[in-house]
Parts: sequence; C-alpha cells; structure tokens
Amino acid sequence: MSKNRFSKLDVNSLIAELPLEEKGLVLGIGSMMRAWEVQNKIDLAQHKIEQFERKYKTSLSALQKSGLPIDADFRMHEDFIEWEYWADVLSESFMAKGQRG
Repeated sequence: MSKNRFSKLDVNSLIAELPLEEKGLVLGIGSMMRAWEVQNKIDLAQHKIEQFERKYKTSLSALQKSGLPIDADFRMHEDFIEWEYWADVLSESFMAKGQRG
C-alpha cells in the first residue's frame, strides 16, 4: 500500500465536495505553503552556490567553460557535482515560481 493515504482522485473528490468558500481557503493555504517551500529552496540553493563561489573564487559557468583544473582533487570533483545540483535546484525553483533565475 502507498504511503500516501489519498490518491490524486481521492483528493480531487474531497475538494469537489467542499463548499466554494472552503475550496478558496484550501487553495489559498496550499498556494501560500507551496510559495514558502519554493522560496526556501531558492534561498538554500543560492546560499550553497555562494559558498562554492567563495571557496573556489569562480562561478559555476566559468568552471564549466574552463573545466576542472588538471590537479583537481576528489573533493573538488565532489563539490563540482554538488554545485551543479544546487544550480539545477535553483533553476527549477525559479521555474516553479514563474521566474527566470
């Protein structure tokens, strides 16, 4: 059995049965929670990216263009992968918010 007690259909059915005023409340609260969640992702991703930029004194795009230094150690390779991950999180979060990053 799925961890989620309600399937998409069940939730839609529950919402359909609500009075119009309650539907508005549910959508309003859900929208606020989603906006808060997306903004938190943006803030965290920006923070992580700034940490890498300070540590390596460059931007991800510059590093992607030039490539990792020939003497890059394991840690730098790991950081590069994580840095790309946070850049993707930032981009996806801005898209979810309807903005361009």
